[in-house]
Amino acid sequence: MSALQGLRVLDISSGIAGPFCARLLADAGADVIKIEDPRGGDATRRENPIFADHRLEDISALFIYLNQNKRGVSLNIESVTGREILKQMAEKSDVVVESFAPGTLERLGVSHGELRRIRPGIVLISITDFGQTGPYRDYKATHLTLSALGGWQQGEATREPIQAGFPVLYYMAGLWGAIGALAALRGSHQDEGQHVDISVMDVCLNANTPTKVRELFGAPPAKRRIAFPGNVKAKDGWAAVNSLTAQHWQDALALMDMADVLADEELSYNALKRERIRPELEARANEWAKDKTRYEILYAAQELRIPAGLPYTSAEMLESPQYLEREFFVKTAQPGVGEFLQPRAGFVAPSLCQQRRPAPELGEHNWDVYRELGLQADDLLALRNAGII
Repeated sequence: MSALQGLRVLDISSGIAGPFCARLLADAGADVIKIEDPRGGDATRRENPIFADHRLEDISALFIYLNQNKRGVSLNIESVTGREILKQMAEKSDVVVESFAPGTLERLGVSHGELRRIRPGIVLISITDFGQTGPYRDYKATHLTLSALGGWQQGEATREPIQAGFPVLYYMAGLWGAIGALAALRGSHQDEGQHVDISVMDVCLNANTPTKVRELFGAPPAKRRIAFPGNVKAKDGWAAVNSLTAQHWQDALALMDMADVLADEELSYNALKRERIRPELEARANEWAKDKTRYEILYAAQELRIPAGLPYTSAEMLESPQYLEREFFVKTAQPGVGEFLQPRAGFVAPSLCQQRRPAPELGEHNWDVYRELGLQADDLLALRNAGII
């Protein structure tokens, strides 16, 4: 039995964070219903890369990943009738996940207070850029601006700050949303229901707190360079070798035939002095690596307990013995696209849902879901003709 079997979740969110939150709950067995506007659906349906040769009009790799294991319906909740149907669905649900601008649900008449009146104990998960309160709550943002305000954009004084190359903050916010939902369902206020307020800006700093706390106590701002030697160029590509401790530093120098540098004991603990000779050290590390393969470097470093890895390509990840042993990639089928491999959930447990439901087409499960509300075929036809579903 899956951990969250019997839990009903309404996903009225869009983008990455909210749908990822709901996807995590679906992976654990919850019955998640993805609600999309019939006038085009979630914008991630058209996010590159899209599939050019499939039979579906609007589907993308991102939408597929974020919305598997969900049922999908179309519903215009901007309409009066659409909001009434949403309330009927909420009456049979435990959690609602949304990502509208703050104040939108209140304007539509489906605030948490109204949802709680309909369904005592219901949990509302709101995931927005800046949260429901504060002077920035109505500001617009992207991953670039949020990573800046949340302290993730770091760099050297002579160069511009740089953001993470992947919108990881939105996935982190989705993860916190799922944790918040489970905590609220378990919490002491279950009879009253809870409104869980997730701010992506908060999440950003939450994950970067140790660095910022160090700066408050006088430590220099973090730089974007990783510890020596970093990425070294082997004869068949790159290998990543790191040194986080004095022992790592000493072992890395010994591995790379730098006995003369190793003789200067002060370098083991004086990071500023190491930084001054970093260009020379990097050049020597690459000279050492140029005649070796990536795997030779990986195994030699790990033999000395030096942290090391390889910058995998997507194809190499599929062939990784570590991923293969852990059965991390699972075969998935998407109608109109075909079969492909993708990562499973990030945990292994008997309670993990084993069902692999494809991401829904827009309105694919209208009949199944709305029939549960007592609507008949004629009702659905009328709603469709009115543009409500």
